[in-house]
Amino acid sequence: MSARIIVVGGGFVGLPAAKRIAQQLGAEAQVTLIDPRDSFIFLPRLTDALEDGIDAAHILASYAPLAKKHGFSFIQASVTQIDREAKKLSYLLPSGAAQDMAYDILVYCPGSATNFYGTPGAEEHSFTLKSWDDVQRIHVRVDQLIAEAHADSNEDNKCHMLSFVVVGAGPTGIEGVFALKRLVMDKIAKQAPELAKCMSYALVQAAPQILPGMDARIVDGAGMQLQRKGVTVFISEPVVAIDDKVVHTAHLRTIQAGLVLWAAGIKREVIPIMPVVAEDNGHYLLVDGMLRLDPAIFAAGDAVTFR
Repeated sequence: MSARIIVVGGGFVGLPAAKRIAQQLGAEAQVTLIDPRDSFIFLPRLTDALEDGIDAAHILASYAPLAKKHGFSFIQASVTQIDREAKKLSYLLPSGAAQDMAYDILVYCPGSATNFYGTPGAEEHSFTLKSWDDVQRIHVRVDQLIAEAHADSNEDNKCHMLSFVVVGAGPTGIEGVFALKRLVMDKIAKQAPELAKCMSYALVQAAPQILPGMDARIVDGAGMQLQRKGVTVFISEPVVAIDDKVVHTAHLRTIQAGLVLWAAGIKREVIPIMPVVAEDNGHYLLVDGMLRLDPAIFAAGDAVTFR
């Protein structure tokens, strides 16, 4: 009987794992990849897509043809629980139907989710950059802001609408603010050139420097580019709340924002595992030196850590 191997999550760990295992084991294994999306997303190029430089075909790859090509099965579903004692998992199909599946070996790599750190209003009033749909929503919002600013006769209102704020100055935040500016400038040049003088861009960082942990030369170079591009940078300014028009910081600063892009961090995607497995203080699952959570579950990626 072939070994039943299930891979949970089809990102940068899960998809190559499913392909490699199916290739190496062939008929000795039934490899199944489960992911809630229908396509793999090449996340590093989302900022390119944000500035409208590429289309979906360059960052999305449908799982179904990949599965057929590489010899594994694909199920589009959200895993809702993993039962280690019974060696089975439960999942929900897009239709809402619930099903169970048994495994002999599980590869656990569900990835990460945006971390809003409990900031009031952040999830409701900001945009993220984790999917192709996120890119489309930002484009729609930018078009909406330009149209509203063009129709408004009040100069202050125009400038408030065309104020763009990125929270988080890691690599995604730095790339995101540049991509967002290029997108807005291009759209305004085509739709309402007279609004160019109203635009403003801000980068807000809780830590005392941008790009924490990176080499000083990279940090200094990025800082110079931000200054040249007219991006106002606030450091040591934790965001404490966001409403539909303003970003509020811990130092009582209020920053006008027609659009907020949240790039402040990630947290592991949580799928209940019973019995529970060990976690660190940041709630990342602890694996051993063989990347195992238990003898039948291997895990890697953004959901786990190694001590």
